[in-house]
Amino acid sequence: MLLYVNIRLGFRPELNRTPDGVINQDVLHQLYFLKEELHKNQAGEQMQQLYPEGFLFIYSLYALTWYDLVKDLKYSSPYYKEAIQEMDWVVQRIESDEAKSIFSEAQEIEYGAFYTGWSNMVLGRKLLLQKPVDRSVENIRLFKLRCENIAGFIKDSETPFATSYANQAWPADMVICVTSLAMYNHLFEPKYQYATRQWIKKVQQRLDTVTGLIPHYVHAQTGYPEEGARGSSQSLINCFLPEIDSVFANNQFVRYKQFFLTRRLGLPGIREYPEGEFGVGDIDSGPVIWGIGGAASVVGLRVMSVHTESDVAVGLRNSIEGFGVGWTSGDQKKYLFGILPIADAFIGWANSGPAIKASMLPDWRRDFLIYSTLTSLVIYLLLYCMWRKNK
Repeated sequence: MLLYVNIRLGFRPELNRTPDGVINQDVLHQLYFLKEELHKNQAGEQMQQLYPEGFLFIYSLYALTWYDLVKDLKYSSPYYKEAIQEMDWVVQRIESDEAKSIFSEAQEIEYGAFYTGWSNMVLGRKLLLQKPVDRSVENIRLFKLRCENIAGFIKDSETPFATSYANQAWPADMVICVTSLAMYNHLFEPKYQYATRQWIKKVQQRLDTVTGLIPHYVHAQTGYPEEGARGSSQSLINCFLPEIDSVFANNQFVRYKQFFLTRRLGLPGIREYPEGEFGVGDIDSGPVIWGIGGAASVVGLRVMSVHTESDVAVGLRNSIEGFGVGWTSGDQKKYLFGILPIADAFIGWANSGPAIKASMLPDWRRDFLIYSTLTSLVIYLLLYCMWRKNK
């Protein structure tokens, strides 16, 4: 096992240079695995049985990964055309009654911050990907309506954090909503700069007092923290904050690294709870092993690539390759033997972030090799002693 992990720590994605641009073949193969799972095996419905927002999450991440894969390709690329086709299909799925069924319509923002944020994120990315002449009138209308609802909430509400369910508010969901306003300003004539500044001002008044970061869970009426910062939500937040406000994002990222970035056996990882605080895993965090959060570290890969921390990003990516047992067969790639497609969706999206390249022999790889060698020697000596004793 140690040999396998050490080999995978040297992983490099396969980049295919085409006349239309560069394609990350590993991400493409991950998308083809998810495509089959979603179209043929009803992975969305299956993930909903395991995770409160599994249906919406897996479809949204699938669409966003297609966006990242092809956003720099020419319109003539067959991959671009496939991406648009798949994103069209995803929009139909997340606008369905089935997707909305678990969310209450009667909230400050219709269907709540989680549904509005992720559904509008997919719509906005799709519109960004298309030529203006190819954009659906209905998509534009719906995207603008939701942006108006988000901005209206920011203007009229005391708290900057809309609820996702009745009387339950998670700030990360509202970060996704506000990113819609930033996308609107790129797509159309800018109109939400003031709403964004107003939102940031309210958020800065409600930061976690221990870490100075956006909290994980807040009081639904006031927006003040009820649970401090956690790695799973912090990783998601720090993926999108740079699109909203670069200065605030950089400040939050510095604190994120300070309280959550750590190492285990030389390898980088993202803690689920701040340094010095203990907690167990839950539905938000996924497994927490030795303090390292599964979801926090997977999404943390994307955070580090967005913020150009290349060595850390590659360390996280290649650790996922090793411990997640990344495996390619034919034109499909899966992790953990494909038993949990929503994990594949998160990993695919994390891998589709900005390009990263580590130094020739990063220190995390060298350190883990040393630990692996020492561990192997200890195991060998124990086995040898047992053999001698039995003999």
